[in-house]
Amino acid sequence: MAEQDDVDEQFRRLTAGLDTPAVEHLPKPSRASMREVKREAKRRKKAAAQPPRPVEPHRAYLAEPLAKPRRPRGERVRTLVIGAVVLALLGGLVYVQYFRGPSIGEGPGPAAASSPERPTPGVGEADAPLGTPPDVEDQPGRYAFVGTQAGSSAPVAYDPCRPIRYVVRTEHAPRGASRLISDAITRLSSATGLKFVADGSTDEVPSEERAPYQPSVYGDRWAPVLLAWATEAEYPTLSVSDGVLGAAGSRPYSVQGGPEILVTGQAGFSSEWFAAQMKTSSGYAEAEAVVLHELGHVLGLAHVPDKSQIMFEMERPQVTKLGVGDLAGLARLGDGACEPRA
Repeated sequence: MAEQDDVDEQFRRLTAGLDTPAVEHLPKPSRASMREVKREAKRRKKAAAQPPRPVEPHRAYLAEPLAKPRRPRGERVRTLVIGAVVLALLGGLVYVQYFRGPSIGEGPGPAAASSPERPTPGVGEADAPLGTPPDVEDQPGRYAFVGTQAGSSAPVAYDPCRPIRYVVRTEHAPRGASRLISDAITRLSSATGLKFVADGSTDEVPSEERAPYQPSVYGDRWAPVLLAWATEAEYPTLSVSDGVLGAAGSRPYSVQGGPEILVTGQAGFSSEWFAAQMKTSSGYAEAEAVVLHELGHVLGLAHVPDKSQIMFEMERPQVTKLGVGDLAGLARLGDGACEPRA
């Protein structure tokens, strides 16, 4: 004890006269901050215990190893010019077609009557749009259109002043097909404000050369949109071995000086893939996603590189709902021009 006193005395002598600042005591941390420190420590300890995530390589349209490739949707709504020919047609021109099949072309003007190529203008046209698209936040870069108006970013879309009529081919349809179509149509109508009318069933088979005007079958109006399940033998485009689950698109039409509008279209679905898919536990959700994707093409949406959107070109089981980009693009498609002369 005496030895400790001597040490203390020597320290006091050495430090005598030094201006030692007073020690400022730090405030005691709150209980909340201590809890946060403990939580952070646990998170870091847990993260350190996990193996590092592998670096994901660049993939060219594949989301799985080559042994199990993703199924490309394969609708191939690519710019497809059949013939790529410019023809004189009733004073108009057949222009480059960016949908499946030959283009319909331009009409001669508002006074035109029905002809072998088109119905009487304005059939089913109302004085105002039949619905209003929802007000959604725009998502630039997360949606794309198959076609836009000349000199504008406005999309080529269906006329909102008339309903989109559709028929369904039920042959080779999978179990639950009626509900698949109904649910998809309901979602798309809500997303666009466009009105859809079911015109019953048909035995029409999808075809690259489907006529847009079939008065002997559908009367004096544009042929309804065809929704059809088909085998690869019936519609070779639907090649499951090549990963093609569906093929879809619509036909544009314009009157001189007016906007281009879509007047009819078709969506073909692989009966083989859908029949097998609907037997799985997650079958319905994935099948509806493919139907939504194809009908998105019918309405005018194109592929996007965003994997979180339904309109990404590859079928992805984890994406079964319309994304924010899909919804933004659909809202713009529901705000198209009314064209009573078509």
